[in-house]
Amino acid sequence: MTEGGVADGIRKMYEKVALRYDLFNRVATFGLDGAWRRRAAELLPKRRGMTVVDVCAGTGDMTRGIASRLGDGSLVAALDFSYRMLSRCRDKISGDAENVALVLGRAEAMPIACRSADAVCCAFALRNLESVMDGFLREVFRILKTEGTAVLLETGRPTAPLLRQAHGFYVSKLVPFEGRAITGNGPAYRYLADSVKRFPDPGEFCRKMEEAGFRGASHQSLSGGIATIYTGRKSGRPPAGGAGESVSMTCRGVL
Repeated sequence: MTEGGVADGIRKMYEKVALRYDLFNRVATFGLDGAWRRRAAELLPKRRGMTVVDVCAGTGDMTRGIASRLGDGSLVAALDFSYRMLSRCRDKISGDAENVALVLGRAEAMPIACRSADAVCCAFALRNLESVMDGFLREVFRILKTEGTAVLLETGRPTAPLLRQAHGFYVSKLVPFEGRAITGNGPAYRYLADSVKRFPDPGEFCRKMEEAGFRGASHQSLSGGIATIYTGRKSGRPPAGGAGESVSMTCRGVL
């Protein structure tokens, strides 16, 4: 399958589960996903007039939390490649967050101008991206202002042996069952289990962030390593390989 085919398949998968996506997240994480998102949002800078891009915003849980935290005078752009997920996001924030813009687009080629964002966040989507290292991280670098902040939240694998074993069984055996029962799409959540296994360990991913041009890349584990938050700041130097801010389509966009 081509890269475009993989991305299209993932998009269709999310289109199918959009209506019950939030319920599944609450059940599968025992309600912890909300606390993880709040912790990630707290790591974003908080200044009047900021622009924050929530990449792979999905149904908008992270978007709504950031918008309410920043308040008036700021803009939160919720970007996702699934129209149905963005529709759910729109319904969720309707009348509640006037400082939110919805953007339909891919994380690896965002229709957002260079150096237009003070911060970028992304929750539980990195493992789904076909090109997280060479595509997504360089796009985040491109749209961030110098000294801008990236806060990336992703599922992980616990380090404690017993917890790691129990978590592996839960994700590979029980999560697909829950996914089928709640959303009617078991295969989507078998894919989830496989994607968790394939994702780099925290140290390796931090090194990739540094290679992409971020300085001070670090990570913190949540709930024993079941989730991990990665942070870094855009340095003045271009990413390794010299692509710099010319990567992606152009330096024009909707913001």
